Amino acid sequence: WFTQMNFVPWNSDHVCMGWTWYLGNDMIFAVFGLVLLTVYKRSKLFGWILTLSLMLVSFAVTIYVVYQHKLGIYIFGADYSAYMYWLYSKPYSRIPVYLLGLIVPWVLDFADQRGLRRGTEPRSRSARMIVIAVCMAATALMVFCMWWIGLDFPGGSGSSKKADSWSGLANAVYITFSRPLWGLGLTIIAVACYFDYLPFFNGALSHWLWTPFTRLTYGAYLVHPLVVKLAAANETNYYTYSVADVLFRTGANAVLAYTGAAVVWCLVEKPMASLTGLLLPKSKPRPAKVPAEAAADNA
Repeated sequence: WFTQMNFVPWNSDHVCMGWTWYLGNDMIFAVFGLVLLTVYKRSKLFGWILTLSLMLVSFAVTIYVVYQHKLGIYIFGADYSAYMYWLYSKPYSRIPVYLLGLIVPWVLDFADQRGLRRGTEPRSRSARMIVIAVCMAATALMVFCMWWIGLDFPGGSGSSKKADSWSGLANAVYITFSRPLWGLGLTIIAVACYFDYLPFFNGALSHWLWTPFTRLTYGAYLVHPLVVKLAAANETNYYTYSVADVLFRTGANAVLAYTGAAVVWCLVEKPMASLTGLLLPKSKPRPAKVPAEAAADNA
């Protein structure tokens, strides 16, 4: 239990709340991020080289582990269980998407230094069409990353296609690059919103109605397995599939998970955030700058 309190990696098969594995990863990513930002501040070129090198090392290690342990992504196969154990929650496999998010401000800073900043971007019809086309391609890439895994499932009735038929190369490519490609798609859309090329989409996603959900989403993630498993454990019969049953269970699970997340936020997150704010040293306010004309008049 103490590994969860220390935010260090652990074997998620040997803890009581295995789905909290990302807390340890997030802590490691934060440490790496601080180091990389410090290096970037001293030398932008070396910061870029170090960050991209870490990403390449992660790709290489992930591919090596996939081949070494013959991992696969067919969810009902034994090789998927091995994948969950050897790679799914490991920080060295998960860090590329974090690094991708880390370098986005660097890219924007690079563009800003060359005159391309928010408010000065090209607004011609052709520029808008190009950005929209790129965003559509990014969306298609994200959809492909979600449905690509379905190609390893068995075919329908009468089909000769077998499940778990992917080669080691196919499994390695999907496991290594699917999440970074998904993150790249999100990055493209986010940057397009930043430059206001997608005003309707940007306005919908940045609406204030999403604010409470953004504060409760991770709490809901932590609570929802308890809701699902407690409901299942107290059933008196086996589940039977129907569309109505799926919809009702999904809605009930979501409401109960976010309700639990609100309780956790009130009793744990908000008090701890307030306590942390009290413990941190207060920054001294900077003195207001006196305009040159006023200084000259006062002299």
